[in-house]
Amino acid sequence: MFERFTRDGRRIVEGAQAAASRLGAEQVEPEHLLLALAGGCQDPAALALAEVGIDAGAVAQAIEDDLVAMLEVVGVPPSVVAATPPQPRHDRPTLSAPAKQVLEHALREALRRRDRRI
Repeated sequence: MFERFTRDGRRIVEGAQAAASRLGAEQVEPEHLLLALAGGCQDPAALALAEVGIDAGAVAQAIEDDLVAMLEVVGVPPSVVAATPPQPRHDRPTLSAPAKQVLEHALREALRRRDRRI
């Protein structure tokens, strides 16, 4: 499927992998794709997201808030999360099933629009 991606599309997937790695995630999740899209500076997707008030900082904060909330459910206090920086991974995280679905939807949308590239 990646052969159908434009250079910018590949850059987003690579950015999502870098974000997941930097955050210590085992897999690239849809939120990592969104983080990469939002951080695209003058990229059309980043500009569209910025128009509705979504930027990389907001996405990163939402990811952290979600992590804190999940850990609180199992009894880990927010102070422990704040005191424990993420351990970056040295390998390239793989795409999770939900992230693959996002990319498959992008492909279907491109085909629906009769675009040759994603």
